Amino acid sequence: MRGRIAGGIAAKKKEKRDRLCEAAETLFRDHGADATAVEDIVRGAGVAKGTFYLYFRSKADILSEIVAAKTAEMIHRALRKAESLRFPREIDKVVGFVDELVEAMRRDVPLLELIHHNLSWNLYRHFLSRTGNDATMRELRSRFDDLMRESSRPADAELVLFAVTELTVALSYNAIVRREPAGIARMKPVLLDSVRRILS
Repeated sequence: MRGRIAGGIAAKKKEKRDRLCEAAETLFRDHGADATAVEDIVRGAGVAKGTFYLYFRSKADILSEIVAAKTAEMIHRALRKAESLRFPREIDKVVGFVDELVEAMRRDVPLLELIHHNLSWNLYRHFLSRTGNDATMRELRSRFDDLMRESSRPADAELVLFAVTELTVALSYNAIVRREPAGIARMKPVLLDSVRRILS
């Protein structure tokens, strides 16, 4: 009986936390993080303001979690897609991964804007530190380590993943959103060639 009650309480807590994250993500995408207040998030989630602080310390805390989770999901999907294609060398898979990442951001500009404005090394470290508890992150790290084996710096896979992701997000943001210094159709080949050079 106690186990069933405890399980019900845990499920309700998870449901409230999920509602807060969903409401925050929608607001951040639609209005931007700066224009979104904690009051907006709790109103969107249909919970009391105090409930927010049971799960998150601040708006920055929930924003970091959402950006980390969404970035990890996007990277994970791009890695899976790249691995499903046939490439002669592992380094070509990394370039294919970057290509898939660019296409994912082209399809979801609000997510690109959210990631571009909020991705940082500390945030990146935060979601990598979840590796021990999160099967998706464990798999993501393992997949990227495999892809990095052929590169000139396999021991620095984590740093290279950050550098490649940061370069890809920054260039994609400027090319897709601002069309600077050119649109993504023109900039993507430059990016892919740059990544190939970094890795080789």
